[in-house]
Amino acid sequence: MTGPAPLTWRVPPWQPALLFLLAAGCAAANLYAHPSVAIRVLTIAFGLAGVVMGILAARMYLVVDEDGIGVRRLLRERSVDWDEFDNVAVVYRAFDSVTLRITCRDGRYLDVPQSLVMPTKPTGKVRVHAQLGDMARRVNAYGEPYRSR
Repeated sequence: MTGPAPLTWRVPPWQPALLFLLAAGCAAANLYAHPSVAIRVLTIAFGLAGVVMGILAARMYLVVDEDGIGVRRLLRERSVDWDEFDNVAVVYRAFDSVTLRITCRDGRYLDVPQSLVMPTKPTGKVRVHAQLGDMARRVNAYGEPYRSR
């Protein structure tokens, strides 16, 4: 028996693509423009940073499936099984930032990176809060059958 399709959120694909494009531009500048040593070092550093950040951004995700909730950040992955899951809620953090917080029954929590849950277009605070609230309700509803086992 298979459950409903997993809920998945990822970084929009244009963001890593833009970072890879920056790296390609830096490589092209070094290959064809023959810049000075200082500019060459700077473009190599920007190009390498673009490639690394593009790879890390493409790997980030928030997945909700029948096993639990998985969150991959830039450098590590954490998961919460349904038997230790309590709820997901919208929380405000420092500097008026807002995200989803996954809370466990023992009081531990996991904040989802904003890049996975925030809209990519400029959006008002009320609408962002409503969108995040909808995401939290979807995650909580998805987990209901699995938590009652």
